[in-house]
Amino acid sequence: MRRGETERLISPQNLKVEIAAFILILITFVAIPFQDRFTGDSLVITRNSSSRIPYSYASDDEHGKSTVANHNNDPMDWECHIRSDGPGAACGFGYVLDQKGLDFSHFDTIVLDFDYDPKGTKGDLAFSLSDMVDTGKGDPASVPNSIAIAAIPGHNVVRIKTKDLGIDQWWLSSHPEMQGRHQSDFRHVNSVQFHVSESSPSADIRFKINAIEFKGRYISATNWYMMLTGFWVFAIGALLVYRLRSSRREFEARKLRLAEENRVIAEARAAAEAASAAKSQFLANMSHELRTPLNAIIGYAQLIASDSDSEGDRASAVTILESGRHLLEVIGDILDIAKIEAGKLEVAPSCLDLPQFLQSVARIMRLRAEAKGLTLDLNLAPDLPRHIEADGKRLRQILFNLLGNAIKFTEQGTVGMTADITGSGAGRHLRFVVSDTGAGIPEDKLDAIFEPFEQVGTAIDRSGGTGLGLSITRRIVSTLGGSIGASSVIGEGSHFTVEVPLIEVTPGIADDPVLEALSGARVLVAMPAEAVRDRVRRVLEAYGAEVESAADGIETISTAARTRPLAVVATCDMPLLSGAALVARLREGRDGASDPQIVMLAGNISSETRASLVVTGAAQVLSMATGGADIAKAVAQTLANKPACAEADAPLILPPRNRIEQLLDLAREGNLRAISRSIPDLMALGPQYRPFGDRVASLAASYQSKTLLQMLEASAEEAGAYP
Repeated sequence: MRRGETERLISPQNLKVEIAAFILILITFVAIPFQDRFTGDSLVITRNSSSRIPYSYASDDEHGKSTVANHNNDPMDWECHIRSDGPGAACGFGYVLDQKGLDFSHFDTIVLDFDYDPKGTKGDLAFSLSDMVDTGKGDPASVPNSIAIAAIPGHNVVRIKTKDLGIDQWWLSSHPEMQGRHQSDFRHVNSVQFHVSESSPSADIRFKINAIEFKGRYISATNWYMMLTGFWVFAIGALLVYRLRSSRREFEARKLRLAEENRVIAEARAAAEAASAAKSQFLANMSHELRTPLNAIIGYAQLIASDSDSEGDRASAVTILESGRHLLEVIGDILDIAKIEAGKLEVAPSCLDLPQFLQSVARIMRLRAEAKGLTLDLNLAPDLPRHIEADGKRLRQILFNLLGNAIKFTEQGTVGMTADITGSGAGRHLRFVVSDTGAGIPEDKLDAIFEPFEQVGTAIDRSGGTGLGLSITRRIVSTLGGSIGASSVIGEGSHFTVEVPLIEVTPGIADDPVLEALSGARVLVAMPAEAVRDRVRRVLEAYGAEVESAADGIETISTAARTRPLAVVATCDMPLLSGAALVARLREGRDGASDPQIVMLAGNISSETRASLVVTGAAQVLSMATGGADIAKAVAQTLANKPACAEADAPLILPPRNRIEQLLDLAREGNLRAISRSIPDLMALGPQYRPFGDRVASLAASYQSKTLLQMLEASAEEAGAYP
């Protein structure tokens, strides 16, 4: 975990949230088991807690009299003597709690702890609560709510539920307005009573009350859990609000930091671009200031070496000549690596006679090999094409570097170069293998040798050089879309292999009236494979076409709508939209004169596939194995059979004078990247400048700096920028 992530995890805001969550959990775990302590209530009546009112009565005063008395002056220990000549005699004992009444509505259980001694007789024992109720007649009435108690002789603990108490029937009989009510609400209980009734002629009963306890809860269990749930909902909501506000503050702070970082980066980028521009200008000046006198020194050294009669003078001149050439190579390497790093390495493809080119390279390098006592062999494959499209200057630079290194680090034996073809169809590559019989390179150094200023081998100290050759070679190969690798065996020698895309062309193809249709024509190349798309693009651009590219079906449709090409070259395996569907979409919304000519490439051309594509609107259907030159010829043939759009034939409208001056200055510096970046601003001046901008962008993207410079100079002269 990175430091910044750790700091965010233990930030004060997060710590507060975690503490709050912990407290919530702790409160919940405490509230559940200790619910009774928080919500429970109890009331205990003992000997000292209330006043007592003993009483006795008979239902019929004429049939007897009952008496009640304390035992040993204990207010809760009483005896009842019932005398009766008839049924209904009773005696009772009660406690007055409060004249106005107490709220017992939350009590649900009554616990009676008493000792009972019926002394051989059996009496009916009852317990009652008197509740003050408004009967609607003025003063409130005391309503008795009773329940029978099943007591046994001796000690008793009886639990009663308040819901089981009911209003006495004798009381309801005398208060008809309360008929239909079963029990009071116990909100104004003013007394607690016990009474005993006996049906025998006489009875003596002793009743000792130890305690009367009322139990209940202010909050029911259901309401308690609902309160906890509500508390959690509120707490979680509060935490979420806090977290959202905290996250928003963090987001705003992070946005400010990013804005500051972007400002610093923008300033650094501007400084770097300014430094790069200064370096480019410096290198351009140094290229002229250093090479001009060096070429003069080398030229005069050659004259002295060839014309001098003095052996000593000739030896001195040769030393000057070799030193000057070495210094010129070092300067060239430094300038090349600087151009590559700045992205300004120019690639200028042209038609190249491959066998003649390779023999010329071998002839030059053979002189250096023979001067060292080595043999240089050249082996060309029989199927090697005669003419290809390639940048001869860069290809020669690659081979010179590889052969030069092979000669430099080989003391005896042979240096060889082999050229052949790999792959098939559109995936063919031109392969060069340079081998030597030198000391070899350790396996762990094979990657390092392609880094700048790296050299290995026993000849380092006496070979000289900058150590940039292989680094430059690898970057040039990469710019050409190829690859380079090395293998070596200590004591036996090394092998360097270079592969670059092969674009085979036919010389003089521009003289063909059919292919003249490609000159200045806008063609859209739509292929998912970048390598294949790039090769076809280069072939078409070599014939003067202005090429747009697309990697999937949707991009093809949008690019075609934006650029309105004269022709579209597409494969049938395009992602998102392909085959006949793609052809149909390209035909939608276009009139006959502006329909693009569509050339489709298919891997397996069945009669059904060909018929579907042709019926939909494809001009030609070719195999995926068709070479780039044949594809270009097919496009040219389709264009030759259809007149170009007026837009394509319209003359270029030149932009303002200052814009042409800026582009021309950049072209003279070789800064193609800056030219490409300035095109959107140029087109923003007006749609009439789009053809001019497209032409400049196409030449810059294909590294045709010479053609671009000529075009801009001609445009500047026409606009009067440089009379």
